[in-house]
Amino acid sequence: MIDGARLLTPGVVRNIILGHRIYDKAVVTVPGYHLGSELQQDAVDSGYDTDREHELMRGIDWPVDGYRLFDIACFSGSCASGIFLPNSESNCISIPRELWNQLGGCDPQFDLRGGGLVNLDLYKRACETPGVTHVVLHGEGTFHQYHGGVTTGGEARETRDRYIAASRDQYRELRGHEYTSPRTHPVYLGALATQVQPFIHFSSERKLKSNGCQPVVRKALNQ
Repeated sequence: MIDGARLLTPGVVRNIILGHRIYDKAVVTVPGYHLGSELQQDAVDSGYDTDREHELMRGIDWPVDGYRLFDIACFSGSCASGIFLPNSESNCISIPRELWNQLGGCDPQFDLRGGGLVNLDLYKRACETPGVTHVVLHGEGTFHQYHGGVTTGGEARETRDRYIAASRDQYRELRGHEYTSPRTHPVYLGALATQVQPFIHFSSERKLKSNGCQPVVRKALNQ
């Protein structure tokens, strides 16, 4: 997990283990969310803070039902395109030890405060490794808590923008090209709680539109 200020839905560990049992060389990833109704880097400009976040969590009686976190969350920026289109990172990723060693783990050349694009780089290299099966736990989530991070904290927007630009510059210098999300053919694994259905619906519509299709509601055959 990247960033300790995160909460996970209850089925993450169980389904990570299942993914590795099904596929010998699996990269298992969990979609990312922010607590709150909008990205925290935007919400903080209108007063979002830990007090507001604690109020939201009390409102869902967390942690009685961990899947109710979806009720008070939105997709993170890296997953803004939805679950069925390429994402730029995963903040909860599981890979076999052999693959970790093959990749050399996280690259220490990403030495900016907060790591720059080190997490995105690891995610891309892992998912694009030949022979890997990318398993996405589409019914689970990792939820970012507000904590004053370098891209989601209370610093001025100009400061955050400069940091993001510097991170992209460093990636380009190290890899020789701009960062792009890995294009994979994921296997989707796990049950879908009721609370995640709106995000599945949103993701399906985004996928259809990206293919030039429009959602169609079909009548049952017996009607």
